[in-house]
Amino acid sequence: MISNEYKALRHDLRRKNITKKRRQILVIVVLVLISLFAVINLFSSEAFGAETHVEPKEVIVKNGDSLWNIASENSKGKDIRLVVNEIKKFNNLEDGNIYPGMIIMIPIEGY
Repeated sequence: MISNEYKALRHDLRRKNITKKRRQILVIVVLVLISLFAVINLFSSEAFGAETHVEPKEVIVKNGDSLWNIASENSKGKDIRLVVNEIKKFNNLEDGNIYPGMIIMIPIEGY
């Protein structure tokens, strides 16, 4: 009977030790992830003050102009679809309709 109680107690202690070790490992993993996130943020360009700011370029829409051709002239190698979307957002244009004489601002990234 004593040996059965001893075995049960020993089993319970092992199980508690395993659970305790798992908690310790989980805490260590969480701390490593938090540290990694902090290091990544520390070395991001914003941490060094190299933030890019947007300076608008004014464009007067001419007859026959479209957002696509204006974006392609100002894309600087970026995907023209993205530039069209940036222009639409920057000018609060719900659709892509522009008209001759309209002044639109083109967001130009600068340093």
